[in-house]
Amino acid sequence: MEFNKYLIKKKWWQYSKFQVFDQEGDFVFRSEEIGFLNTRMELINSSGATFLVMKPSSAMSYNYDFKVNDDQVASFQRNWSSSKFTINYKSSPPILLQLNFWNGDIVIDSDGKQIGRGSAKNYYSNVGVAISAEYDPTYILAGIIIICSLKAKGYS
Repeated sequence: MEFNKYLIKKKWWQYSKFQVFDQEGDFVFRSEEIGFLNTRMELINSSGATFLVMKPSSAMSYNYDFKVNDDQVASFQRNWSSSKFTINYKSSPPILLQLNFWNGDIVIDSDGKQIGRGSAKNYYSNVGVAISAEYDPTYILAGIIIICSLKAKGYS
């Protein structure tokens, strides 16, 4: 199985500003947090256009709706009984992100098979991620950015 590798880097003074780079070190996209309470996050490509909006499902929620042009394309949900997060797609099997908060390991599964791994260091300010080339990495990276943002704000 071939993997694409990414580096997610947080700007150290801002909770929800992340930049994503590919394995060649090229910029892929960045995140911006809009608002103060019940904030939404936007993924912005290299030309400055927003291509994905991640908005909390309700006030003070850790569940997010992923929207493209106001159409919901996926949702991000936290399983409160464990450190598992699920990305539910409208048209494909869900993706499970399982974290070990003690050592920063992230396991990415779909349909019972591992499709990627990640490793978070420095209090989730830098995360290295490898995702199977068979999968679109956008929503997986978006989910990891949400987790890093929640972790940086002290929610775990």
